[in-house]
Amino acid sequence: MLYILFGLTFLAGALIHGIVMYLPMALHQSWHQECKAYLQSINQPETLAPADTLFKIQLPNIKWRRLLPFSSFFWKEKLTTKISFLTLDMVLFVSSLFLFYHFDNYAYWASSLLFSWVLITSSFIDFEHQILPDELTYILLWAGLMASCSNLYTYSTSAILGVICAYLSLFLASLLFKLIRKKEGIGQGDLKLFAAIAAWVGVAQLPLILFAASLFSLVFILLRKIICHKECSAPVSFGPFLALSGWLVLLWGSELTSYLFL
Repeated sequence: MLYILFGLTFLAGALIHGIVMYLPMALHQSWHQECKAYLQSINQPETLAPADTLFKIQLPNIKWRRLLPFSSFFWKEKLTTKISFLTLDMVLFVSSLFLFYHFDNYAYWASSLLFSWVLITSSFIDFEHQILPDELTYILLWAGLMASCSNLYTYSTSAILGVICAYLSLFLASLLFKLIRKKEGIGQGDLKLFAAIAAWVGVAQLPLILFAASLFSLVFILLRKIICHKECSAPVSFGPFLALSGWLVLLWGSELTSYLFL
């Protein structure tokens, strides 16, 4: 069974490498072309190019060897890039192996692998590019709702209420922050990711996830200020901390709740 796990994780690693390399570039090109088309439609509507030529995304060719997990050690890139991808691969394989031994039921194991892999991919992209692609968040959302139909981690009513409450709570928090500070504090991607995680863990675990994510982000900001001498006002991606908190709560939510709040 370990050979199957290793094979699946290796294929997932190759897919994740491709996603984190191509998806941010594709999104940036798409947004740039949409803005260009909008401005062109206002200024010169008669010269607007056809849609099939206007929204044509061109991505660079990437050698297949760069898709292989742990291949970044041999890349001719900056050391920080090598370390980033090596960290990604290590987290992917260690978490997959841990989930294999944590869950005895194959349904829980397979679903938790999907949950973990999507969170790892989204977190890496958010940390590197400060964006959380909807394409990944929606996969996580719908997979969580389908899992709740089988009562794997929570029941469907709790999952649906969790999605609603998670999105509204962060939306109101971001709106309040914007009214007070006159600037954006929480991105729309964070709202959607929090809602997608809520579909897996249910409404009762939302305070714990938000508390843990806030605590992790605060510790990260303080450590960054001490080690790197950067100001705390510099942008910090909240998505990775939401992902880490959601992953921990999915595995030990009841235990953590009873330990912290009872």
